[in-house]
Amino acid sequence: MGEFFDGNVDEESLAPNQWGNRGPTLVDIAARLRLLSQDADVVWVRVGLHPDVELDEPDGDVAAEAILITTTAPAADLEDRINVTWLCSDGIFESDDSSLLDYCEVPEISGNERIVFLLWD
Repeated sequence: MGEFFDGNVDEESLAPNQWGNRGPTLVDIAARLRLLSQDADVVWVRVGLHPDVELDEPDGDVAAEAILITTTAPAADLEDRINVTWLCSDGIFESDDSSLLDYCEVPEISGNERIVFLLWD
């Protein structure tokens, strides 16, 4: 998360198709996600970059389309904790194997954990 949020002042870099409809700033969103990442039933929280982002371009624009969360918590519980209404998000959505193909370096998960997406669509 730090690589995306720390020092990022481009408010349109997260869910750019929703900018203008989203209430909190990147700083506020990052704080909320960092708080969530400390919960006992959350393993990790990561930023999912938009598939069109070219990471090999030194000054290229970076845009994120989702937040990936590995957790054992029910989606509805996560939505309440992070307050998806305040985030102006469409909510938490369950992932499947095909939905993770667009992302690299997704750590292995074990036990009853699963990866969910926080989306702005």
